[in-house]
Amino acid sequence: KDFLYFAYWFSVLPLLFTSYINYKYSVPELLYLLCKSVVIFAVLSAIAAFLTFFGILEYEFGAYVLKQNLWTATRIHGYMGEPTALGGLLGFSVIAFSYMNTTKKLNYKLLIYGFLFISIVAAGSRNAMIGLIVVGLLGVMVEVAKSQIGKFFVGCLIGAVMVAILLFGNEVFIEAVARSNEIAEWNQDNRLLRWKILIDMYTNGDIVSYLFGSGAGSFNQEHGAAAFNASLELLYNYGILGFLLYQLLSISSFYLGIKRYRLTGCVVYKYGSMFLAYGYSFSLFMSFFPATDFNFPAFAFV
Repeated sequence: KDFLYFAYWFSVLPLLFTSYINYKYSVPELLYLLCKSVVIFAVLSAIAAFLTFFGILEYEFGAYVLKQNLWTATRIHGYMGEPTALGGLLGFSVIAFSYMNTTKKLNYKLLIYGFLFISIVAAGSRNAMIGLIVVGLLGVMVEVAKSQIGKFFVGCLIGAVMVAILLFGNEVFIEAVARSNEIAEWNQDNRLLRWKILIDMYTNGDIVSYLFGSGAGSFNQEHGAAAFNASLELLYNYGILGFLLYQLLSISSFYLGIKRYRLTGCVVYKYGSMFLAYGYSFSLFMSFFPATDFNFPAFAFV
């Protein structure tokens, strides 16, 4: 799996740098090529995941074994290793395919969209689902809020979401985040419990750890597990300064992308902001920054 990630980094990442030195192809064309490669990789990964799930595709070479995980027996994963990694890729590919369809009218788009969404459901990745919902809402808001009536509609939409959260948010939040089979406080896989532990550990620190954190990877080393929230883990590892820098980078990048999209009409800025929003939303329930291996939610953020 790590070799595949490594190979993919070095086959795709150079495309981003060539956009600054290549005068034959424009940035939108290079982004189209990047998105196309991700979508192809996602479709092949999903097909392999279904074949692995049904026991058709199994492979063993040395220490590497490709077969259905026992701890995720009801969720597809394939050679991505586990369902969340596959979900991160599939969610990324949905946005990538949307950009491709916006740039050029494609054939079989309903078939490809349908397959990608079915694969996300089969992977059981709530992180990908939440990320795509956030991206969808932001995309609608960006397009609608170009007029005064649109801004009023967006305000009403935000108000309705806030009311829904106040009325039903507790149950939905616990189900989506803590997972219904992990709500018990004694269950170490309960994400809410891990977040509480991290906050308690952070507040019990000294002024230096408040400002600068306890060091890279310190929460994982001290607690023995990840926090499943990149923002909170950055808070503990790098302090309030690192936490605020990460939030400022995320918010300002999204704002500038949307602002330039409205000024120029170039969809590269819009979809760049959508990729960022997806990576940020996904990382609220996983610990992906910084990471030692490749993952698509972090790639989307970058």
